[in-house]
Amino acid sequence: MSSYVNLLDENEIHYHSAARDSNLIRYLVIGGIAAAILLGLTTVIRYNGAKNKASGLAVRWKTLEGEYASTLAKKKLLKTRSDTLNELKGWPAARVDMAEVMELLRDKIPERIQLTRLVILSHIEGIDAASRSNRNAPARKITHPERIYSLRIEGTVVDEEGEQIVLDRLVPSLEDDPELKNYFSRVVYNGFTPTTAKDHATGEQASAGKFKIQIDFIPREVQWTGKN
Repeated sequence: MSSYVNLLDENEIHYHSAARDSNLIRYLVIGGIAAAILLGLTTVIRYNGAKNKASGLAVRWKTLEGEYASTLAKKKLLKTRSDTLNELKGWPAARVDMAEVMELLRDKIPERIQLTRLVILSHIEGIDAASRSNRNAPARKITHPERIYSLRIEGTVVDEEGEQIVLDRLVPSLEDDPELKNYFSRVVYNGFTPTTAKDHATGEQASAGKFKIQIDFIPREVQWTGKN
């Protein structure tokens, strides 16, 4: 059997406990101050590092800013020229081969008819106040720029039945020929004026007449980026 005897006075016990608590508080305060100092030093070091990095980036940006702006300008110019080049490549596709049209037309002229004047007109509709050369024409709704051609034919027919020859033979051949239909959208007879002319078969003056025909071509789409 064992027993425990406390030899310390009660006042000594209280004093020892208070001293120990006082040391613990002091250590905690010192540790908190040290941690705060360490955190502050870390923050200052990081701030100085970020500041120095930002200063370096600012200096580098000043060096590259001009080159960057120049590169953007060159890129924009390159795109503009590339678009223009593509448009120029697309324009020939919208042109009509008039030499081929004239060859087809030549084969459709009756023997008593002589063409005296051919007028070919062309303009672009849908770009910058289009249809300048055809302001009196009815407005058409178009979704894409188009190249518009027209052909005015003037001629003389030496024959007493000259107008009937034009109406019965020339106009239908222009309207119904399958090859010319690839080009023409409308053939309009614009009248006949009686006159006299030399008949080359007899060498004498004979009844004749002058006529006019207006031909509209099928509109041909023009490649375009939409810039004005």
